[in-house]
Amino acid sequence: MTTEKYFYLFLIAVLLFITGLLYKNDGNFTPQPYRISTVDLSGGDYFRFVFIGSSDCRFPNNDQVHEMVNYLKKNLEEVAESNSMNFILTGISVDSHSQLGLNYLNLTYPYDEIIVGLSIYSLGSVYYSSGAPTTPQILILYENYNSELVGVNINHLQNSQQVIKSFSGVPEIKQFYDIVQSSNKESIIQYLNL
Repeated sequence: MTTEKYFYLFLIAVLLFITGLLYKNDGNFTPQPYRISTVDLSGGDYFRFVFIGSSDCRFPNNDQVHEMVNYLKKNLEEVAESNSMNFILTGISVDSHSQLGLNYLNLTYPYDEIIVGLSIYSLGSVYYSSGAPTTPQILILYENYNSELVGVNINHLQNSQQVIKSFSGVPEIKQFYDIVQSSNKESIIQYLNL
């Protein structure tokens, strides 16, 4: 081989190495221990907490928002349990790339359900905010599922879902956080009209 051929082989190897660095999966999503869900496929009453955020919006990207979301999730789950209601946690990240969304939701993990990717066209964004979410946003829903499932035949699942409260933006979430923080479980149930 001539020196010129070695040079081209070296150049190709360097380019492949750089390409690999640019497109590698950085693996930032390292979930905490999994959540034991209270979802019961026989149906029943559910209290759903939906958090909508985004990694590329400055408002939901601070420690205060993450701490408030984690606090609210924990405390509202206790409220649901004390009232014999099942509790569902849904996390939605309005990001174009699913890996970015997973990394972002890892800051408020765990969830029973995660919807990431496709930006405003994701099913979560379209379903919960008509494709134009304000981030951060928290929705509190009451749901009742009547199910005659055989195996996993979703065709027989009926859902009655009602939005109880909606909090858009950091000031509204902070106000809700303050209410939950200063209230007992009975007061929170009354506030949420459950």
